[in-house]
Amino acid sequence: MNQVAPSFTQALDLHQLTLTRDRTEILQINVGKLCNLTCSHCHVNAGPARREIISRETLERILAWLEPLDIPTVDLTGGAPEMIPDFRWLIQELARQGRRILDRCNLTILLEPSYEDIPALLAKHRVEVIASMPCYSPENVNAQRGDGVFEASIQALQLLNRHGYGIRDELPLHLVYNPIGAKLPGPQLELQQDYKRELLKHFNIHFHQLYTITNMPVSRFRLLAETQPSTG
Repeated sequence: MNQVAPSFTQALDLHQLTLTRDRTEILQINVGKLCNLTCSHCHVNAGPARREIISRETLERILAWLEPLDIPTVDLTGGAPEMIPDFRWLIQELARQGRRILDRCNLTILLEPSYEDIPALLAKHRVEVIASMPCYSPENVNAQRGDGVFEASIQALQLLNRHGYGIRDELPLHLVYNPIGAKLPGPQLELQQDYKRELLKHFNIHFHQLYTITNMPVSRFRLLAETQPSTG
């Protein structure tokens, strides 16, 4: 006879564990799947043909819910967050509420027509930029994100530097590394040192921190990972 699995609460009691809820520090908002890139590692299948984006009505409801709450940070992700029609308005409203704002940026969007004002907008409201940069060599970046993406990413980083990002403490610029395929990233601090050395030496680019991540093996990234051998 099949045994009935214990409930979550029963499992906690069984192992004499107690969960306590702490203060909520971050609200992450996924604004949709529209993106100017079609990256091979994307686990949400974002791309230029996607039309799933958050509505103004939904954003207004989120802001109204957030207004009285003590949640200091709002993290915007996608897709490319900058591509939703209400991105500029959303940044202004979050800044009015006094939130710390994170923008998960693919960099190349900053060079697209009609987005030229975005770096100045981000700097004005001291939005923290967390930028996708899977390597400091063009071969790896272009293999993962498409031909020409490395060169565009370098131009965008230099543009952000000119606005003070990565140089002034109040304008944080962080990069994100994730490996191609089914393998784990190397030590974060060692990779950060490599990134800082190579980007400064070859492109005079400054940034604050490097984050290493491993993507979830779902959707487009799952298909990529299944075609490559797993390594530690």
